[in-house]
Amino acid sequence: MAFKRPIFYILFFICAQLSFSKTVLQANLNSSDSAVYYIQKAKIFCYKEPVLANSYLEKAREFFSAKDSLIQADWDYRKASLLYIKGDYKNSIQKYKSALRYYKNNNLAFKASWGYNGIGLIQQAIGQQKEAILNFKKSLKIAPKEDLVGSFHLNTAISLIKLKQYDSVETYLDKALLLGRKANRREVIHMSLNRKAQAAFLQGDIEKSILLYESVLNNSLEPSNWEKSFAYAGLAEDYLALGDLAKAEDNAIIAYQNALKSNGNWDLQRNTKILADIYEAKGDYQQANKFLNSSYQYKDSLVQNDFIRKFNLMELEQKEIENQQLLTEKEIDERRLLFNSYIIGFIIVVVIVLGAFLIHYKKTDKQKAILNEKLETSNQLLERLNEDKIKLFSILSHDLRSPLASMSQLLDLLRQDLFTVEEKEEVLKQMSLQLSSTSLLLQNLLSWSKSQLQGVNISLEKVNIVSVVDNLLKVFQIPAQQKSIKIIHELPERDSLVKADKAYLELILRNLISNALKYTFEGGEIKIFYTFSEKCCVHVYNQGVPISDKKIKEILESDFQIISEEGTKSELGTGLGLALVKYSVKVNQGSLKIQRKKDGSDFVICLNQ
Repeated sequence: MAFKRPIFYILFFICAQLSFSKTVLQANLNSSDSAVYYIQKAKIFCYKEPVLANSYLEKAREFFSAKDSLIQADWDYRKASLLYIKGDYKNSIQKYKSALRYYKNNNLAFKASWGYNGIGLIQQAIGQQKEAILNFKKSLKIAPKEDLVGSFHLNTAISLIKLKQYDSVETYLDKALLLGRKANRREVIHMSLNRKAQAAFLQGDIEKSILLYESVLNNSLEPSNWEKSFAYAGLAEDYLALGDLAKAEDNAIIAYQNALKSNGNWDLQRNTKILADIYEAKGDYQQANKFLNSSYQYKDSLVQNDFIRKFNLMELEQKEIENQQLLTEKEIDERRLLFNSYIIGFIIVVVIVLGAFLIHYKKTDKQKAILNEKLETSNQLLERLNEDKIKLFSILSHDLRSPLASMSQLLDLLRQDLFTVEEKEEVLKQMSLQLSSTSLLLQNLLSWSKSQLQGVNISLEKVNIVSVVDNLLKVFQIPAQQKSIKIIHELPERDSLVKADKAYLELILRNLISNALKYTFEGGEIKIFYTFSEKCCVHVYNQGVPISDKKIKEILESDFQIISEEGTKSELGTGLGLALVKYSVKVNQGSLKIQRKKDGSDFVICLNQ
């Protein structure tokens, strides 16, 4: 018995270890299976319900780690597809490239075809149709499954439509439709029919276009919200071209509703533009203006496409330079091999080859230096283009939003006939004043933005700051009345001339007053007054919740965009206003101070006199 007991303990220990290892392995397998399951669910709902698909992807993240490289690559690919549908091309192409890099390194040709197709879709969206077609052809070359090939034929046809090469479009779409039906892939079927309808419309065959769009909507396989939106929008364009405005409007509204469900910025921009055209044709300019403004807003959200287009062009140029460098290095290696072969028995030939090699080496080294310099210049140009584009669109979207929103609200009230005759006259006077001020604002903004794109061009002159404030307060009469806010402008008893660029000064004060209105409670008070020392200081004080020390530090230390907080009536902002104020004060040789008061906040701008 004394001998058997140790053996028993050893066997017990081994069994326990095996049981524990099996449990751990089973847990890992279950986690991986769960991740794959949710990624597959995301694939199923990708086009039909993108929001639901994204929730499945987020759920999948809970079941795998960075060590699960293949699952991570599949997750990146599905995330890239959802970002593409949403219109976020910048992040989408990064995810596609990440997935493609893993697939290529691990010789997963069939999955690599997905990556090439995804990159082609981004290039297609940003206007690089020829480059997109090359990537689609790479997908066709390596894809082993016919169900995938249908998608690649379809995508090639879409790029050909954009290039107006209609002779080849029909062939690719017929192949896509045939393979889609064979594999029972409804999204390929619906997309192929939609694009055939689009091609017919572009070639002037309206009747054929209508029949094809209706075949999508009446298909036994229900189309996704995305494809419904595309088809209804296409019908709206068809009926608009035929002059049937009633049918055009009905279809456009349905298209817009489906676009809202799919949450695709490209579809929303297209549909709101079609609605604007329809209402303009009907003479309903108020509705036309409403949807045109919406179209511009969605278009602004797709501004990043322009950045990606420039980025990809620069990237292609960099790739060409890198290829030239690789060719040069390969040529050097070949000459070295030639040198090594000759040195064995032909000393004289070796000497000659060595001399030629040294001459060639100096030449190629010089070429490499030139290419590196070009590469550096291209990088600097890319950064400057991106920064300039961001500045231009940020300024325009931020400083035009408030006055246009005010006029839009008044127009809605006038349409509802809520004013008396006297009130209407007063409102029209205020709108006229607002329109004049907004026109002046736009001119100033365009001048300022132009100077930014061409470099800082400051024109310091003596400016009456009190007069500038008085003119700006007229612009803010309407938003102040809407919140029952009283604006008090205390005039100084002494000379109020300051040294500043007038356009910049208006930009500074306009943003400070707008910011004060945003964070003042209804029925509150805004006070504008002046103090003098070595400089002239204008104070914009508003009643409300005092600004926090943390926020003051963030504003004063941030280089550009600042996280915006909701106003007292849930007003939204871009976080650019105070960043523009900081920049403008700096170039005007002034200073910005923010003071936390007991019952509000005081923003102080000091300028030279």
